[in-house]
Amino acid sequence: MSSPFVYVERDPSGQVLTGLRLIGESGEERYSVPGEATPVQAVKFAAEWLRSRLDAHTGSGIRLMCLDPRGSVCSWLDVPSEDESVVRAAVRQKPAGAWGEWATTPSLESMGTVEALVPTGGSSLQPIGVQRNGSTGLAVRKKTETESRRAAVIGVSDLPVKLLLDALDERRIDVGRVVTFWQAMALAWDPSGERVDSDDPLVSSAKVDTAVVLIEETGRVQWTWSSEGSLVAAGSSLLEDGALSGDDAARNFGAGRLAVDWLAWTAQLGRSPRRVICLIDESQGSPAGVGAFGEAVTGVWPGAAVDLLRVDDAIYTTLSRLGERTPGGKLRRDHAKAGAVAALAGRPGRTHRAMYRWMAGAIALGAVALGIAGYRLRSTSGDADKQAITIRNETRALILSELGGQADQMYPEMSLQSMLGEAQQNRSAMASLREVHPVLQAIDDVQFVVGSAMSGVEINRLVIDQPALQLDLITDTTEQAETAPTILNGAMDGFVQWSRGSMRSGAGGKTRVSITGYWVDAPNQEPGS
Repeated sequence: MSSPFVYVERDPSGQVLTGLRLIGESGEERYSVPGEATPVQAVKFAAEWLRSRLDAHTGSGIRLMCLDPRGSVCSWLDVPSEDESVVRAAVRQKPAGAWGEWATTPSLESMGTVEALVPTGGSSLQPIGVQRNGSTGLAVRKKTETESRRAAVIGVSDLPVKLLLDALDERRIDVGRVVTFWQAMALAWDPSGERVDSDDPLVSSAKVDTAVVLIEETGRVQWTWSSEGSLVAAGSSLLEDGALSGDDAARNFGAGRLAVDWLAWTAQLGRSPRRVICLIDESQGSPAGVGAFGEAVTGVWPGAAVDLLRVDDAIYTTLSRLGERTPGGKLRRDHAKAGAVAALAGRPGRTHRAMYRWMAGAIALGAVALGIAGYRLRSTSGDADKQAITIRNETRALILSELGGQADQMYPEMSLQSMLGEAQQNRSAMASLREVHPVLQAIDDVQFVVGSAMSGVEINRLVIDQPALQLDLITDTTEQAETAPTILNGAMDGFVQWSRGSMRSGAGGKTRVSITGYWVDAPNQEPGS
C-alpha cells in the first residue's frame, strides 16, 4: 500500500477518541490516548501522532479511515424518498426506542437516542445497500406508489471523527475515504467482491449474498450482509460467557439471537445470505467450542455454506485484506464498492477554503474594477454635462441673434420650436393642394399656333380636362395632319406633350385628325391663373 489505513478506536458511546491503529505495508503501529487527556486534547494528540508517523514512513496521506463500530447502529426507516436530507428528517420522526439498544445500553445513556443526536450534528446518517442496477445506494423495498419505502440506514456517532478530520486537514494530511468497520468487513471478506484474477481460496465465481460474522476479543459480535462487496445490512450483538467454550446454552442462545436478527432483515429485504463466514480470534475459546459454535450457526441458518476461520487479529486482518493486490498490481478489491460515510468524506477542508478565498479574491478584484469603471464614467459624465451646458448656451445665443424680437428671451428654444412647427404645418397644407394646370394658357396657345402656323387648318373641337387634352383638327392635306403634333409641341413651351392620334377622311377631300395632349409636371399655379 502506498498510503496506509487508519482504524479509529472510540469509547462505547462513540463520542470520545481512545486510540488509533496505523496499518501499512510494514505492519501496524498503535496509539493510545492518555487517560488524563480531554476529548479535544485526545483529537489533537492523535493528529500529531499521525503526522509524525506519516512523515517518518512515506509522508503521504491516508488512503482509508475506518471507524470502529462503537456508537453505530443499522436500522430500517419508512421514507418517502431516498434523499439523505429526507432520511434525516425521517429519523427525527421515528418513535423513541426504534433504534434498538442505542437508547438502552448503559454506556450510551449520556448520549440519548440517535434521534437526539441528529439535530445536534453529533452523528452521520448513511443510506446503504445495492440497488437493482448494481450501483451503491439505498436498499429500498417499495410498498405501493402512495406508501413510503423502507430504507436501510447506518447511524454513526462521529463527533470526534469530524474533529480528527479537521485536525488532519490543518496539518495537510489528506484522507481518501471514510468508511465504517461494517463496510470494510463486507468488502474485505465477501468473496464475490474480489477481482476475477484473485488467487484467494475463498473467492467464488458465484455471485451470492454473503454474511460475515466477526467475534471481537470482548465477545461482541459484528455481522454484515453484502452483495459483491457492497454492504446491504449490518448489526451487532453480545455473546454470552462460555458461548465459545463448553456452555451449550450460551452457545445456542448466541446463535439463536443472531438468527432472529437475520430473520427480521430477511423479512425486510426479501433475500438472505447463502454463504456465512465466521471470523474468530485465536485467543477466544477452545477449538472444540469454536467448532461447536459454527455448527450452531449452521443449525439455525440451514441451507447456507458456513466457513469458520480463526485469525490472530480480526481487525488487522480485515484491513490488511483491503490493501492486498493482484499479481498485476491492482487492488484485489475495489474500495468504491464499500461506499463511504458521505457526510465525513465530503467534509470541507483547506481545498474548499482555498477555493472560497480565490472566489472572494476574484469578487474583490471585480468590485475594484467596477469601482474604477464607475469613477471614470462619473468623470466622463461631468465633462459631458459641461459640454452640454456650453452647447445649450451657444444655441440660445444663435437663436436670439437670428430671430431677434420674435424669440422669447427666457426660452428661445421654445420660440424656435413653435416657428418650426408652424412652418411644417404650412408645408403640409401646401402639399395637400391639388395641382392646377394652366388651362387658359393652353387654350390661347392652341388657338395661336393653329391660326398662325398652320395655314388651312381649322379647330373642330378642343376638350381640356385635368388629366389630358383632346384636340380635333380639319386639314386640307394628310401631310398637315401628320405634322400638327410636332408643330404644337414646339410652340407650347413644353407644358403639354402632344401625340399623334387617329386620322380619317372628311367631306370635300378634307382630313380629320384627333390629337391627344398630356400635361407635363410644372410648378403649382395659383388657382384661377
